[in-house]
Amino acid sequence: MSGLLRRQHAGKGYQRPSEGAAYDCAASLFCPIIHTDMNTFNTVLIANTAEAFKEVLLETADTDNGRRRIRHELALSQRAFFWEGDNKVVITPYLIPKRLIEYNKRVLDLKNVINLAPREARINLCEAVVSDLTIWNALVQIIKANPGIIVSPYAVTNDFMKLIYKLRRANLDFYAPELPDSEALWTIEYLDSKSGFREQVSTLSNVYIPEGFICKDFEQAIYVGRQFMEQRRSCVIKSNMGESGWGTLILRKEEFKNLLDFENYVRIAFAKDTIWNQLPLVVEEFIDPLFSIAGGMPSAEAYIDSSGIKVTYTCGQDTNGEGEFLGVAIGSEVLPAGLDKGIRSVIEAIGQSFFKLGYRGFFDVDFVLSKNSIPYAIESNTRRTGGTHVYDFKQWLTKSRNMEGLHILSYDSFIYGDDVLSPAEILKKSERFLYPMSRKFWGITISFIETDDPVFGYMAIGRDKKQAEEVRMDFLNLWPPNPHLIR
Repeated sequence: MSGLLRRQHAGKGYQRPSEGAAYDCAASLFCPIIHTDMNTFNTVLIANTAEAFKEVLLETADTDNGRRRIRHELALSQRAFFWEGDNKVVITPYLIPKRLIEYNKRVLDLKNVINLAPREARINLCEAVVSDLTIWNALVQIIKANPGIIVSPYAVTNDFMKLIYKLRRANLDFYAPELPDSEALWTIEYLDSKSGFREQVSTLSNVYIPEGFICKDFEQAIYVGRQFMEQRRSCVIKSNMGESGWGTLILRKEEFKNLLDFENYVRIAFAKDTIWNQLPLVVEEFIDPLFSIAGGMPSAEAYIDSSGIKVTYTCGQDTNGEGEFLGVAIGSEVLPAGLDKGIRSVIEAIGQSFFKLGYRGFFDVDFVLSKNSIPYAIESNTRRTGGTHVYDFKQWLTKSRNMEGLHILSYDSFIYGDDVLSPAEILKKSERFLYPMSRKFWGITISFIETDDPVFGYMAIGRDKKQAEEVRMDFLNLWPPNPHLIR
C-alpha cells in the first residue's frame, strides 16, 4: 500500500512524529550531519532489495553473470526514493547518484527527503546498517527525534528482523507495521515460495490456479513434466524461491521432437543454474497468455495490517518470452473494468486467507490471463514489488499536482549501450524527454542508474496509454536499438 494510504490505516501503536531533525547530506557523506529543531520525518525506508534474495544471489556470486545480477539488485534499491511521498529517510546499499536524486526531488517538489547509505555496500543491507557505527548512530538519532516513526523495508528478512530487535533493545519509540507477530513469521517465506502459495491458494474455491504439482526433486519434476508432454500440453517448471522470472522454465510442447528431447533439455537447464537447487519444484500447466490485455500477465498489490486487507492497485506486467520481469503498466486502460473488479476480488480472497494465517505487510499476486480471459493466480510476493514505486509515484503526482487519469509504463533493466555513462551524462542526453516535457505533465523519469553497468530504469508518463507509449518510443530512439533485459 502506498504510504499516503497506509498511514491512514496504520495499526495500533502509530503516533504522529514530533519535532525532529534536519540533515545536511553533502555528496561526500555516507551519513548526515545531525541538527535539531527543524525537519520531521514520517518514515525510514530500508531498501533491502538484494537482501530479499540473498541466498540465491550468493550461490552465483563467483560468476560474471552472478556478480552482474547482484549489482543490478543493489541498484534497484534506488526505486525506494519514490516510495511513500515526502518526509522520509531512504537507506540504500550505496547512495543514489546525487544528480539523479536532486533532479527527482526538484521535479516532484519533495522538500524533506534524505538518502543514507553504509560505507560498505552489501547484499544484506540491514546487517551493514547494524555493523556501521556511523549510520547506526544516525538512525538512532532520527528515531529519537521522531518518536512513533515508521521503519519499513522492501522485504521483511531475517536481517531486517535483527535490525528491528536491536532498535527495540535500545528502547526506541518506532513502529514496524510490516513485521508479523513472532508466531506468524513463518508465513513470510511460506507464502512467498511457489509451493507454499500453491498449497495455500488451492484451498480457496473462488480462485483459479493452473493444474499442477509440487515435486520433491529433479526426477519427480521431470516425470511430471513428461506427463504433460505426453498429453500434448505445455508446462512450466518453477524453482521454489525464484524471483522476477529467474527460476521459471517455460516448456512449450511444439519445441520438442519427443520425450527424450524434452528430458535432455530440462536436465541441461537444471545443471546450468543453481536456482534449481531451491527445492521443492512446482510443475504446472502452461497457460497461453492473452497478450493484448495487460501483457497477458496482470498483477495486483495489497497491504495487510491489524484491521484487515486493502487492495491498492492492479497493473499489467511487461515480460520477455521466458517470463522474466521487465516492468509494469499502471492506468485505467490496462484492464477492462469487469476484469479489474474480478482480479481485485480474487486478491481480496487470497489476502483474507493470508490475514488469518497472521501475515502482515505488502504482498502482490501475479496472474496469467488465459485466451478466454480467465485470470489464473500463479504466485505471490510477500514484499514490496517492482510496481510499488510506480504506484506511489502516480499517487504522489495525483496528490501534489492534482493529476488524475495518468498512464505510466516502467522498465527496470534498460541497457542503453556498451559504455557506462555518468548520471550527469544520462540526464543530459535525456533532457528534452524528462518529465515534465515542455512544462507539460508527461515525459520520462529515470528511476535508478547503475554505476558499473550501462543500465538504468525509467518510467514513461502520459495522460493516457497512447501518449505514454509515444513518449517511451520517442525516448528509446535516443539510444541504440533493441533494448533488452539484463540477465
